[in-house]
Amino acid sequence: MTKREKGLAFQRWIKKWMEGRGWNVRNFSSIPKMIKYKNPKTGQLEIRFISLKQDCFGADLVARQFDYVFNTGRLYWIQATLDSSVTKRIEEFKKHFKNTLDGESLQIWIKNKKGEVNIKEVIIFNKKTSVRDIGKIVRGKLFYSERPNHVV
Repeated sequence: MTKREKGLAFQRWIKKWMEGRGWNVRNFSSIPKMIKYKNPKTGQLEIRFISLKQDCFGADLVARQFDYVFNTGRLYWIQATLDSSVTKRIEEFKKHFKNTLDGESLQIWIKNKKGEVNIKEVIIFNKKTSVRDIGKIVRGKLFYSERPNHVV
């Protein structure tokens, strides 16, 4: 399994995990596109398929949950990664978000080699960035790092 296949499988796992908890999730996985090109060796016109990366504001997934009783909603922009370095992911979010809004969360889900998933929240306010740990998923169960003010 290549890194890319593992990453796409991780995105599908996140979607399934969050939908099991009542969230509406949109996965922005890659899409195939047909291109025509002239083969330099034969000179004939050939057709190939390439994969186009499809992110939305730097996020791989968008999860939304709406509370009809209190008429409030939450929106999570999720970047899924198998790489422990989060600086590239934070820079990608900073390109698209100047500030995070109330009810909105920018999250980075990091899967390590043991199969555990660490969840970090990126907070952007007035071009300043802070990152805090939300929790860890071990064998499908969520363990919070601190007392949550919102529930995944």
